[in-house]
Amino acid sequence: MGLMSFIRDAVRVLRLVRKPDKGEFILTLRVVTAGMALLGAIGFVFQLIGSTFQLARVAVFPRNLVLVVLLVLLVIIMGLAAYAYRRYRV
Repeated sequence: MGLMSFIRDAVRVLRLVRKPDKGEFILTLRVVTAGMALLGAIGFVFQLIGSTFQLARVAVFPRNLVLVVLLVLLVIIMGLAAYAYRRYRV
């Protein structure tokens, strides 16, 4: 990818972009805010769990057990996501 092809692509993109109307901007703002809040809440929960384990002096679990538990949780979450997708898709 040379410099000229990059400039051509940049000019093409600039020709296609437009300023969003108020409704589209508000919708984008809501989606981004909801995503940031969700990621912040997940991070907070992980931090809270980690702090609890540090304060409680929980014994160290074997690595194989932790991996199996995480794999089972991942399979359960993926199953629930597939069920929700099939049940509620439009």
